[in-house]
Amino acid sequence: MTRKILHSLRHGSQMRWLIDPDERVVLVYLPSSLSDELLGDTLLPCSSEFVLELTVVEMFSLLKVAK
Repeated sequence: MTRKILHSLRHGSQMRWLIDPDERVVLVYLPSSLSDELLGDTLLPCSSEFVLELTVVEMFSLLKVAK
């Protein structure tokens, strides 16, 4: 998965999220910086073209993970 994220960033993507439901964490990848780990009440970053005010906790409460 990380390879695909890096490939897309090298070819023009502005941002990618890697969502880990087991750890309840979101890793954010940007082309110009190291990845960032987001937890809890942190707002998820979005592109300037898309407005989303959603925290990590709220996102996981919306997702239904099949086990």
